Amino acid sequence: GMTVQQVFPDRQFIIVGTDQDHPLLVQMGQTRPDIKVGQKVDISGIINPTGRDVTQWNVPPEEQKALSRHSIFIQERTIQPSR
Repeated sequence: GMTVQQVFPDRQFIIVGTDQDHPLLVQMGQTRPDIKVGQKVDISGIINPTGRDVTQWNVPPEEQKALSRHSIFIQERTIQPSR
């Protein structure tokens, strides 16, 4: 039951959290136009370190800057609306 706080423009990443002070970066396995800000979702996946070199991500520089604020991310395997 995590709340979607941000959906990146390329829809490759989202930020979820229980509140604004505890954001968690999620790398989407596929484009999901049905995932919206404010929606509660259940996610399963693998936790990975983000790494120091965010240029590895094929995203615009402004998104790289946002990614660099996170030390870990979840590589999503499944995501669905919370019930």
